[in-house]
Amino acid sequence: NNKIRQDANDLLWHMPPKMEHFIASNNNIRGALPAKWESLNELKKLREFRMASNYISGELPSFEESYTSLQHLDMSYQKKNGLTGQIPEDLWRTQSFITLSLAGNSLTGTITSLVGDLAVMKEFDLSNNRLIGAIPSEVGMLAGSLKVFNVANNTITGYIPSQLGLLQGASIYLKDNLFYDVNLPAPLSLCTLRAVEAFDLESDPKLCPPQRNALNDFFDEAKGGDWLNASLWQDEYAGYCSWNGVSCDETDQVTKLKLSTNGLSGKLSKSIADLTSLEELDLSNNDMKGPIPADLGLLSNLSYLRLSYNVFTGTAPAGLGDMKRLQLLQLQSNRITGMPNVPSLNDIKHGLSTFVTDCGVPSDFDEALACENCTMCCNAHDDCYPQQETKLKDYGAFSGVLAVFFVVLCCMATLLLYVIGRYKDSGTNLTRSTRRRMRLKDDIYALS
Repeated sequence: NNKIRQDANDLLWHMPPKMEHFIASNNNIRGALPAKWESLNELKKLREFRMASNYISGELPSFEESYTSLQHLDMSYQKKNGLTGQIPEDLWRTQSFITLSLAGNSLTGTITSLVGDLAVMKEFDLSNNRLIGAIPSEVGMLAGSLKVFNVANNTITGYIPSQLGLLQGASIYLKDNLFYDVNLPAPLSLCTLRAVEAFDLESDPKLCPPQRNALNDFFDEAKGGDWLNASLWQDEYAGYCSWNGVSCDETDQVTKLKLSTNGLSGKLSKSIADLTSLEELDLSNNDMKGPIPADLGLLSNLSYLRLSYNVFTGTAPAGLGDMKRLQLLQLQSNRITGMPNVPSLNDIKHGLSTFVTDCGVPSDFDEALACENCTMCCNAHDDCYPQQETKLKDYGAFSGVLAVFFVVLCCMATLLLYVIGRYKDSGTNLTRSTRRRMRLKDDIYALS
């Protein structure tokens, strides 16, 4: 930032031999760098060379012979045409590089597999150039050191290598290239940020389909690693419509998710609501816990919902009462303590199995679950019977209690009448005895 106006070649000729840091960014330094810096072979201590945002033009020189210990090279965003030509092959052999920033120029050629040898590289920025070819998978060898990998705005083709997903804590920038020419999505691990810190294409609907991301969230929260069958669920490139238990329509919208008796546990992810075209959801006979997410009630296309025989708790989502297309709802054998007002469902297709909850008696709770429109109720013994029988059983139980009470009442009344009768008999006998004694006295007086 000193407005230095000097020829680049002349400037470099006068660099002190013991210089370790050369920083001349944001000036007016012009011209081309020497093709070979043979005259600079004495700069063995140079660690940092920064000349960003100047007017340097032409091709990059050879670095390996001159700067064997160079750690930071920044020649980014040269004004006007900037740097041109291909990146010298020996640059990829400079294994001391920590920072390599050549962004904002007109460089051509490819990124070679030798990039994997830059073992201590932390920041790699070749964005905004004219690079071609594919990203080599060897970039994954930089896991543990690389924190920024930026090749955005080039003409890079091919598929995005899954090895990029191994770059723990790194930020990956790949926008504005030609990855769409390959009929493959971005690696699942990149789109879901499984290891990387950031990925600038994570919201791209073609490379990172939102429904695949939602299914991955579902997988993680349901402890997919323990499933009995998780075929293709963690494949980096397989289309999610081919994953076990997933069915899609012709537009790749998920319409069915059926994973009954598959060892699911954990919780039901609220991301399930992102599967907006879902028509059938069957997660029965598993070990899923916690509340059923309220967002499940947003699935307006749902017609078939089986969550029975799990350990779901709390109150069922209020939105269940607004699902106009719902034809089957089974929530029995859970720990659900409250139900919204769900209207009567059309039972033509599924009969008594249409609407089933834990509304039977005896119940595991103080009171059985209230469900006026259920077609079938199940009790604490996993016995299930039609709702009408439930009402009859309740009435029968009440009638039995009433009958016992009536019998006891009758017995008490009979006993009371018996006691009263005995008391009256005792009083009558006493009166007769008294009268006989009085008559005897009268007879005695009469004789005298």
